[in-house]
Amino acid sequence: MDKAELRKWMTRFCAQRLGAQRRGIEFKLTFQEWLDWWGEDLHLRGSKPWQLQMQRMHDKGAYEIGNIVKGHPAKNARTAANVRRSSRQQELKRQHQESLDRAMFEESKEPREEDRADIAPILWACNGNTQSKRNKGFAIVKEV
Repeated sequence: MDKAELRKWMTRFCAQRLGAQRRGIEFKLTFQEWLDWWGEDLHLRGSKPWQLQMQRMHDKGAYEIGNIVKGHPAKNARTAANVRRSSRQQELKRQHQESLDRAMFEESKEPREEDRADIAPILWACNGNTQSKRNKGFAIVKEV
Protein backbone atom coordinates (compact mmCIF):
# COMPACT_ATOMS: atom_id res chain seq x y z
CA MET A 1 0.00 0.00 0.00
CA ASP A 2 1.55 3.34 -1.04
CA LYS A 3 1.55 6.52 1.08
CA ALA A 4 -1.37 8.15 -0.78
CA GLU A 5 -3.56 5.09 -0.30
CA LEU A 6 -2.49 4.77 3.34
CA ARG A 7 -3.41 8.44 3.89
CA LYS A 8 -6.83 7.82 2.28
CA TRP A 9 -7.54 4.91 4.66
CA MET A 10 -6.24 6.88 7.66
CA THR A 11 -8.77 9.62 6.80
CA ARG A 12 -11.58 7.04 6.63
CA PHE A 13 -10.44 5.50 9.92
CA CYS A 14 -10.45 8.92 11.62
CA ALA A 15 -13.90 9.72 10.19
CA GLN A 16 -15.32 6.43 11.54
CA ARG A 17 -13.73 6.99 14.95
CA LEU A 18 -15.07 10.56 15.09
CA GLY A 19 -18.56 9.38 14.05
CA ALA A 20 -18.55 6.84 16.88
CA GLN A 21 -17.46 9.49 19.38
CA ARG A 22 -20.26 11.82 18.25
CA ARG A 23 -22.75 9.03 18.93
CA GLY A 24 -21.22 8.35 22.34
CA ILE A 25 -19.77 4.97 21.34
CA GLU A 26 -16.26 3.95 22.38
CA PHE A 27 -13.87 3.18 19.54
CA LYS A 28 -11.03 1.00 20.85
CA LEU A 29 -9.29 0.09 17.59
CA THR A 30 -5.93 1.42 16.53
CA PHE A 31 -5.39 2.26 12.87
CA GLN A 32 -3.35 -0.94 12.39
CA GLU A 33 -6.01 -3.11 14.08
CA TRP A 34 -8.64 -1.45 11.90
CA LEU A 35 -6.63 -2.16 8.72
CA ASP A 36 -5.94 -5.76 9.74
CA TRP A 37 -9.58 -6.35 10.64
CA TRP A 38 -10.80 -5.12 7.25
CA GLY A 39 -8.06 -7.08 5.48
CA GLU A 40 -8.91 -7.91 1.86
CA ASP A 41 -12.41 -6.41 2.27
CA LEU A 42 -11.12 -2.88 2.84
CA HIS A 43 -12.06 -1.83 -0.70
CA LEU A 44 -15.66 -3.13 -0.10
CA ARG A 45 -16.20 -0.75 2.82
CA GLY A 46 -19.08 1.74 2.44
CA SER A 47 -22.78 2.44 2.95
CA LYS A 48 -24.23 1.29 -0.39
CA PRO A 49 -26.37 -1.89 -0.33
CA TRP A 50 -23.61 -4.08 -1.81
CA GLN A 51 -20.87 -2.70 0.43
CA LEU A 52 -19.76 -3.78 3.89
CA GLN A 53 -19.91 -1.96 7.20
CA MET A 54 -18.30 -2.47 10.57
CA GLN A 55 -21.20 -3.40 12.85
CA ARG A 56 -21.28 -3.88 16.62
CA MET A 57 -22.95 -7.05 17.85
CA HIS A 58 -26.51 -6.23 18.91
CA ASP A 59 -25.62 -2.53 18.58
CA LYS A 60 -24.07 -2.64 22.06
CA GLY A 61 -20.64 -2.01 23.47
CA ALA A 62 -17.55 -0.50 21.91
CA TYR A 63 -16.06 -0.87 18.48
CA GLU A 64 -13.39 -3.38 19.46
CA ILE A 65 -12.06 -6.74 18.33
CA GLY A 66 -14.52 -9.40 19.46
CA ASN A 67 -17.53 -7.08 19.32
CA ILE A 68 -17.56 -6.20 15.62
CA VAL A 69 -18.61 -8.01 12.47
CA LYS A 70 -18.73 -7.16 8.79
CA GLY A 71 -22.21 -6.83 7.36
CA HIS A 72 -24.32 -5.14 4.74
CA PRO A 73 -26.32 -1.98 5.58
CA ALA A 74 -29.64 -3.91 5.44
CA LYS A 75 -28.45 -6.21 8.23
CA ASN A 76 -27.41 -3.20 10.30
CA ALA A 77 -30.84 -1.61 9.76
CA ARG A 78 -32.59 -4.83 10.89
CA THR A 79 -30.41 -5.00 13.99
CA ALA A 80 -31.14 -1.36 14.81
CA ALA A 81 -34.90 -1.95 14.35
CA ASN A 82 -34.76 -5.01 16.63
CA VAL A 83 -32.87 -3.06 19.28
CA ARG A 84 -35.39 -0.19 19.11
CA ARG A 85 -38.31 -2.63 19.30
CA SER A 86 -36.74 -4.41 22.25
CA SER A 87 -36.07 -1.09 23.99
CA ARG A 88 -39.70 -0.03 23.49
CA GLN A 89 -40.94 -3.36 24.84
CA GLN A 90 -38.67 -3.06 27.88
CA GLU A 91 -39.95 0.48 28.52
CA LEU A 92 -43.59 -0.62 28.24
CA LYS A 93 -42.91 -3.55 30.55
CA ARG A 94 -41.24 -1.22 33.08
CA GLN A 95 -44.18 1.23 32.94
CA HIS A 96 -46.67 -1.61 33.39
CA GLN A 97 -44.75 -2.95 36.40
CA GLU A 98 -44.64 0.52 37.94
CA SER A 99 -48.41 0.87 37.59
CA LEU A 100 -48.90 -2.54 39.20
CA ASP A 101 -46.57 -1.57 42.04
CA ARG A 102 -48.50 1.67 42.60
CA ALA A 103 -51.80 -0.23 42.58
CA MET A 104 -50.50 -2.62 45.26
CA PHE A 105 -50.11 0.25 47.71
CA GLU A 106 -53.31 2.12 46.89
CA GLU A 107 -56.15 1.76 49.33
CA SER A 108 -58.92 -0.50 48.09
CA LYS A 109 -62.12 1.21 47.13
CA GLU A 110 -65.55 0.02 48.17
CA PRO A 111 -67.43 -1.63 45.31
CA ARG A 112 -70.08 0.46 43.66
CA GLU A 113 -73.67 -0.32 44.59
CA GLU A 114 -74.42 -1.75 41.13
CA ASP A 115 -71.39 -4.08 41.41
CA ARG A 116 -72.42 -5.44 44.82
CA ALA A 117 -75.27 -7.42 43.30
CA ASP A 118 -72.85 -9.08 40.87
CA ILE A 119 -70.26 -9.87 43.55
CA ALA A 120 -72.60 -11.28 46.23
CA PRO A 121 -73.27 -14.68 44.56
CA ILE A 122 -69.55 -15.13 43.86
CA LEU A 123 -68.63 -14.41 47.48
CA TRP A 124 -71.38 -16.74 48.66
CA ALA A 125 -69.95 -19.55 46.50
CA CYS A 126 -66.33 -18.85 47.55
CA ASN A 127 -67.28 -19.32 51.19
CA GLY A 128 -68.16 -22.97 50.52
CA ASN A 129 -71.90 -22.36 50.13
CA THR A 130 -72.29 -24.44 47.01
CA GLN A 131 -73.79 -27.75 46.25
CA SER A 132 -71.52 -28.45 43.29
CA LYS A 133 -69.48 -31.63 43.84
CA ARG A 134 -67.32 -30.99 40.79
CA ASN A 135 -65.91 -27.69 42.06
CA LYS A 136 -65.37 -28.91 45.64
CA GLY A 137 -66.49 -25.78 47.43
CA PHE A 138 -65.69 -23.19 44.75
CA ALA A 139 -68.07 -22.16 42.07
CA ILE A 140 -68.97 -18.93 40.41
CA VAL A 141 -72.71 -18.76 40.80
CA LYS A 142 -74.68 -16.05 39.14
CA GLU A 143 -78.39 -15.61 39.58
CA VAL A 144 -80.40 -15.47 36.39
